[in-house]
Amino acid sequence: MNVINRIKKLKSILKKREIDCAIIYESRNIYYFTDTAQHCILLIPIDNEPTLFVRRDFERTKEESPIKDIRKLNKSSEVYDQIKNYSNSNSIGLEMDTLRARTYQDIMKIFPSSTLEDISNEILLLRSIKDKDELDNMRKSAKIAEKVQDVSREFIKPGISELDLAAEIQREITRYGSVFSYFNHYWSRNPFIIASGEGLWKRSDFPPVLSGLGNHKAVPYGPSGRIIKEGEIVVVDVATVINGYTADHSRTFFVGKPSDTFKERYNALYNARLKAVECFKEGIPISDVFNAVKINLPKDLQKFLQGYDEFKEGMGHGIGLTLDELPYITHNTKRSLLEGNVIAFEPKIIIPEWGAINFEDDFIIKKDGFEQITNSPFYEF
Repeated sequence: MNVINRIKKLKSILKKREIDCAIIYESRNIYYFTDTAQHCILLIPIDNEPTLFVRRDFERTKEESPIKDIRKLNKSSEVYDQIKNYSNSNSIGLEMDTLRARTYQDIMKIFPSSTLEDISNEILLLRSIKDKDELDNMRKSAKIAEKVQDVSREFIKPGISELDLAAEIQREITRYGSVFSYFNHYWSRNPFIIASGEGLWKRSDFPPVLSGLGNHKAVPYGPSGRIIKEGEIVVVDVATVINGYTADHSRTFFVGKPSDTFKERYNALYNARLKAVECFKEGIPISDVFNAVKINLPKDLQKFLQGYDEFKEGMGHGIGLTLDELPYITHNTKRSLLEGNVIAFEPKIIIPEWGAINFEDDFIIKKDGFEQITNSPFYEF
């Protein structure tokens, strides 16, 4: 991991925006810029070397990180004292999307004449372009996600509960080296989704519309104790993590002999998905990807694309150190795909009182095309 180059890139951004220094708190950003996930605060001045302040563990941080100036941190004021040592601290860059309000207030009080600038998006844009090591880790993670879908295919049968299926999936994830703990950037919940019956369309507070029922109203998403029955649809949507990097993979199964309606709708979504995947390469507007699915889907299914009524979700997202990163695939995203983006592309239809169909695969965007890194089989009807 070449963290020195990453810091140089961030410094260049800070200089362009006339920001004198940046303070990094968020754990995945700490790892990205320091190669350690210990509890630290990173100070990056544009005209000096970075300083890594360690709450815990100091010795392990020194072993793991190439940052030269590593110091024990007893209290946050030590970071602010270091900033005061610099001749210029008129403008300070912060991760406004994740920064605690109390920390923000403390900084305002200590530096009343400084301008506090949001650098969240710039950091996320840097992270959205993966290097070779990151891509290698994501390929490894994707292979485990495929194995999980193999297990799903084996164990989904009448009489098994969603929770029992979840246990088999959990075992497989751990067995292949993915500790089932992944990070979300904008929310803290980490369920994998197993949905059947009304769990395919019943809504909850979890941002993905297709979220499963959950096992209690206190955690209203993910697998439930519901028993899977003959003639039902089951969606399994899992994330795996290798060396900190995430894969996100979903398949839709039918228990028993698929109905004609299921076959028709499955094929319709699959074919629309293929048309969108043909778009994948650097420079393609992201909104074109979304619209390619919509215009190639039969009109009677378009109103159920990514949800129903006013409850809709995006068609995909970047993945990496977190499960939800830039770029986001929506009908009105203004960005274009960039070489090095890794996206989880998940077109779906959700039809109340009937069910849902969801396909999710991970793609590395290249200059003239793409590499699909999750490749679990589809039904062939």
